[in-house]
Amino acid sequence: MIVDMTQKLMGLKGDALKDENGEEIVLRTIITNALGVPLESDKGMSGDDKAKIWAVAVAVQKDKVDLTIDELSLIKKRVGEVFPQFVVGPAFLILNGTGRSVD
Repeated sequence: MIVDMTQKLMGLKGDALKDENGEEIVLRTIITNALGVPLESDKGMSGDDKAKIWAVAVAVQKDKVDLTIDELSLIKKRVGEVFPQFVVGPAFLILNGTGRSVD
């Protein structure tokens, strides 16, 4: 599935979500942060699995990325664990291909 990493995440009222600096949050930022943050579930993870996460993080730095089902699953798992529901919701809209977060 081709995903546009530059899409803005939208809030409940249709306005762009912003970070603590007032910058609009794009999908790439959310995914990169979720892939890079160490999770409790990462303890004991093999080097090969860590390298796969790194490879996905490198891939999402492009504006449009063709992600496999396994890569999407990994991204969604980590985004869901790292972020609150008001970030996960709009991110999953994009990642599920059920709609853009922004018109």
